[in-house]
Amino acid sequence: MLENRVLVLDKNYQPVRIVNVRGAIYLVFREAANVIDEDYNIFELEEWIRHSKHRIKVDKEFKALRSVDSAFGVPSVIILRNFIQKRPRESVCTKSNILLRDLYQCQYCGIKLSYGDATIDHVIPRSRGGQLTWKNAVASCRDCNNKKGSKDISDSGLVLKNNLSPLVWNHNYFRRYCSRYPNEIWKRFLGVKDGKVQ
Repeated sequence: MLENRVLVLDKNYQPVRIVNVRGAIYLVFREAANVIDEDYNIFELEEWIRHSKHRIKVDKEFKALRSVDSAFGVPSVIILRNFIQKRPRESVCTKSNILLRDLYQCQYCGIKLSYGDATIDHVIPRSRGGQLTWKNAVASCRDCNNKKGSKDISDSGLVLKNNLSPLVWNHNYFRRYCSRYPNEIWKRFLGVKDGKVQ
């Protein structure tokens, strides 16, 4: 549940990125963001905790992280309280962001990956000077990563499915993400109809 994905909106309701539940909880507990529910209600931290306790009682499907005396509903969308994005930006090259860019899909065989099963493959192996950069790192399943090993891609028999580029949080990216992982609540905030960003 902590690896579920959460859409992050800026103060003007524009999508700015996707984080996991851990990242969303961090932002809400720091009071940098509020939670938005499926009915467009906005909740500050204490309000969301009260709302979560109530929802657990009336809705068996409501997902929540629980402690002895409290509950925190797993949000689908959060909104930043003070940040307004002026233009889409490029993300830092990390494992999480590479997996998001590659839509949790092995870039060699195409199978769907979970965070725990995914590996990052260096197209030019580290043993040959390859670095962790957007042009040199891809999401890979363990089998393909092991098959490639420290070989050059041309010697491995593997072929990349996509061109390598940085992850930029723009409408093109959100369109691709929503076509791969449909989310009815997100579609409302992304202006998506029938898989297309309006």
